[in-house]
Amino acid sequence: MAGARVILRHMKYLGLPLLALLLIWWSGDAPARAPVQLTPALAGMLSTLDPIGKRRLGRTKGKIVIVTFFASWCPPCRWEFESLNALRERYGEDDLAIVAINRFETWVNDAGGRRMKRFLADTKPAFPLVAGREALAERFGGIERIPTLFVFDRKGRQAYAFVHLEGAEKMHAGTVELVAVIDALR
Repeated sequence: MAGARVILRHMKYLGLPLLALLLIWWSGDAPARAPVQLTPALAGMLSTLDPIGKRRLGRTKGKIVIVTFFASWCPPCRWEFESLNALRERYGEDDLAIVAINRFETWVNDAGGRRMKRFLADTKPAFPLVAGREALAERFGGIERIPTLFVFDRKGRQAYAFVHLEGAEKMHAGTVELVAVIDALR
């Protein structure tokens, strides 16, 4: 990770193409996926999902958008939420939309939703969470692992993706790499 800090410090000399290659390398040995396009229809679908908690997804048009898939029982998802909260604090809501989509929650019995309530109390997400649907997971290329995170540019083009792979050393998208992606898109 020390090498990553040196690279990020000198990023203004590296250029966006090299940054993109480095971020793909940092994201682990993720299987090849076709890029996802955040179309107006897909963004609209996100805004119709049932909210978890009090926050609702606002307008995404013209913003950098982060979409992550999570479950309350997933430790790397908790750690990723720390990074997403840091991004919300750094960039605010005018320039960056973040939404977390709950996936695979039913894999573990949680009668009464106590685990989710505890997850929300512990992570204090500063962004909306929504209940996912299978059709939505398919629109994102078939989400089979969590956390899975996408960053889209202002035109809805996928700029970055992270998939947590079983046995991988890297477990979630971190603050430093996400800041680098967002800053490159601004």
